[in-house]
Amino acid sequence: MSPRSLPACLALVLALSACDRAPPAPAARANTPAVAAAHVFHDAIDAGDFAEHVRTLASDAFEGRGPGTPGEDKSVEYIR
Repeated sequence: MSPRSLPACLALVLALSACDRAPPAPAARANTPAVAAAHVFHDAIDAGDFAEHVRTLASDAFEGRGPGTPGEDKSVEYIR
């Protein structure tokens, strides 16, 4: 491989690895922390909705949201 083709190969590997994410298993959805039942969300997000989302995602239920952890899976599922 020539040194000039290395950047193209790296770009291809990165692009392909980004596409290789399998959807979460249905069981992961059962572990997603619930949103506080007291808050009623609206179609158009407002300051109260935003604050509630921040409080929920910052809670201990999401286990820190670190990459490659169950907390990341929970937060991704919540956002989805």
